[in-house]
Amino acid sequence: MSKSPAFFLHRVAAGLALSLLLGGCGFHLASTTQHLPAVMAQTCIQSGEPYGYLENQLRNAIRSQGSQVRDTCTDKTAVLTIVKNALTRRVLAVNAKGQPQEYLLTYWVTFRLDDGHGKTLLKDSTLKLQSEQAYAITNELGAGRRQGELFQHLQREASRLIMLRLASLNHSPRPPAKN
Repeated sequence: MSKSPAFFLHRVAAGLALSLLLGGCGFHLASTTQHLPAVMAQTCIQSGEPYGYLENQLRNAIRSQGSQVRDTCTDKTAVLTIVKNALTRRVLAVNAKGQPQEYLLTYWVTFRLDDGHGKTLLKDSTLKLQSEQAYAITNELGAGRRQGELFQHLQREASRLIMLRLASLNHSPRPPAKN
């Protein structure tokens, strides 16, 4: 037994009506409402690894928000500084021979945002991300590759969280005006 064309037409109409209602009430997906502060229209990224994976992720994310990324910092550019980033690996489990079977990867990144005149807009903020990695002593080459992939995943996630934090500056409460 097949459904009538009218049934499908009603479903499409209901979906369209729902999307119009949600859009009309101000609902938007989170990824479409992340707008960087106006001061970041031109941004310079400073770090110890100017073309590292995290910096490239941030550069692409900033450009996707409509801002320009400059190679040199001036008084007209916001300065996003990666103060520090580090990856550590800690053994979580060992086998009967004392060989590692599982590691915990921890990635820290500390960042700050200043305007072009040295005024701090976002003080040093630190993110800590973690991921567990199973390890097989018989497949060291594959384990090393997997650790690299996990590290890049942690950096992508850090980039996403940094962008969310920067976008939240638009919504930070302001001190009351003095009369």
